Amino acid sequence: MLDRMDNPSRALVMVIKEVLVRPFHQVTAEEAFLEGEGNRSLRDWQTIFSDYWRKTLPEEGLEFSESVLVVTEIFTVLEDYLLDNEENGRST
Repeated sequence: MLDRMDNPSRALVMVIKEVLVRPFHQVTAEEAFLEGEGNRSLRDWQTIFSDYWRKTLPEEGLEFSESVLVVTEIFTVLEDYLLDNEENGRST
């Protein structure tokens, strides 16, 4: 996994332990905490992502609602590589 597609600075090797698909309004406080956005509370997660999807989903002809399906992944990082972009993505 890369941290950014346009100019990555890190690459991760990870194992996905669990994939969850559920409506937005059913995402748990634990999942929000693990996401690590904002102050890691469920309320903050809901605000950040509802705002984001309200802006981006219309570009795809879709509309945000509390019942829109959300995919979350629980994973473990095995390796974390810092990339030297001047060296064409070689790890340092």
